[in-house]
Amino acid sequence: MNPTKLNGKKVVDAEGYILGEVDGVDVDLVTWQATGLYVSLSDDAIVELGFKKPFLSKIVISMPTKIVKAIGEVITLSESLKSLKDMVEKVEA
Repeated sequence: MNPTKLNGKKVVDAEGYILGEVDGVDVDLVTWQATGLYVSLSDDAIVELGFKKPFLSKIVISMPTKIVKAIGEVITLSESLKSLKDMVEKVEA
């Protein structure tokens, strides 16, 4: 799958909670495999993950692709939001 086709897809956790939308993909240039997803968080997910909600910008996080369960109309993760708190890394947007 072309990584650019993932941009804009909704990302939901294992319990169906909408985290946000894909805002980019990390690709290993040696193996040409996707290693991470950049996700622009929804306002609710920002609060749930414990980040301070910015006034005019967005918060983008990086998460490993190993927690992606399925890719279809939405990207479904194999982890719940609560367990994601330790796996994600905030990226400056």
